[in-house]
Amino acid sequence: MRRVVVTGIGMITGFGDGWQVCWRNLLAGRSAVRELGSVADSDFATRWGAAAPGFAPERYVDRRLIRQTTRNDQLAAAGAMLALRDAGVDLGSVAKDRIGVFLSGGKEISDPEHLVEGSLAARTPDGGVDLRQFGSSAAAHIHPLYYVEGLQSTALFTLSKLTGAKGVNGYFHGTAESSAIAVAHAATAVRTGAADLVLAGGADDRSSWWPLSQWDGLGVLSGRNEFGSAVCRPFDMMRSGSVPGEGAVLLVLESAESASARGAHVYAEIAGAATTFDASGHLSADRSGLPIAEAMSRAAGQAGEQTGEVDVVVAHGNATRRGDLGEAAGIRLAVGGGSPAMTCVKGGTGELGAASGALNVAIAALILDMGVVPPVTNLRYVDPALPPMTWIRDQPVVGRVRTAVGLASGLAGQRAAVMLRGLNEHCCAGAR
Repeated sequence: MRRVVVTGIGMITGFGDGWQVCWRNLLAGRSAVRELGSVADSDFATRWGAAAPGFAPERYVDRRLIRQTTRNDQLAAAGAMLALRDAGVDLGSVAKDRIGVFLSGGKEISDPEHLVEGSLAARTPDGGVDLRQFGSSAAAHIHPLYYVEGLQSTALFTLSKLTGAKGVNGYFHGTAESSAIAVAHAATAVRTGAADLVLAGGADDRSSWWPLSQWDGLGVLSGRNEFGSAVCRPFDMMRSGSVPGEGAVLLVLESAESASARGAHVYAEIAGAATTFDASGHLSADRSGLPIAEAMSRAAGQAGEQTGEVDVVVAHGNATRRGDLGEAAGIRLAVGGGSPAMTCVKGGTGELGAASGALNVAIAALILDMGVVPPVTNLRYVDPALPPMTWIRDQPVVGRVRTAVGLASGLAGQRAAVMLRGLNEHCCAGAR
């Protein structure tokens, strides 16, 4: 089996394009959350979020592809191009059938705005909608690429078109856990020799009105708009839910031998991964934390590590009352008497949906590479109901870090853990 390493990180968040701008702001404890002008006149409970500012897909893909894709797909394409650029890889030197793509997303349909004109054409004089009229005449008013754009896995085609990738692939639809699972499958493909280079991660737009309306209706977002940019407070006693974000996080994975041969910078090793299921119910969490503890233990076991010796945990932290309690209990159960540094990024980036799991994995890789743990943004008063933990607050902590775990939890009970390992005893040697 081959060792799998991360050699490229492509990231788009509410802080902007590139992992560097996100990393700098997280270290400073800043938040990308701002008032969402697009929902200012709506009746949504949530008015704040972390949309990607000034995102311009034409910087990364040609206009023809842009016309055939939604914002989700464009975010994925941009993240992939940034990751490949960061890895410094020459795709021409890799056989196309040895390049893989494992991607996640939260897209369900094409841009709902495309339906507006057709729906208006089907309206009856009394203000209702005649479905027979919609079927017979409204179709002529619908965007011609509506159904093509709406295919959930369109981003896979887009990335294949951009990179020439013709190897192993997979698309995972879901929330935070889906991109962590994509990374796990990609690592397996490299480890077993099914691929030589793989793009893995996720992209999602949670801040536009359609997905925002879904999560607002589910009640997982905070309505405490008076808190402004500090509204998302993971593990804080004043937490009341998350806020929507958008972005993409793509990783370039390859074997340690391949990275060494081309002199690539290596962030960390993907040493293990595992998933479990929490059957407590939708939007709920097992208060004992057992599903999360099991995922951590299995990931550590695959990596040949002990959970009690993990140095850093990048928590999911969706900032809901029950979710954070269950997650913290699970982490404590897994690490036993250990005392890992605890951090979480959602207070800064908002909830990136399907990209959140990959974001946590990327942050774990950067921690191992840099030897610095960013603080939990907006964590002012740790909830006393949480088990004792070493929370990183206010200021980043510098130190030797050998292992880190990135966690992700899905809204329907999915739990995922990815174990990363530094490449040597110092783990930050050669850091950028």
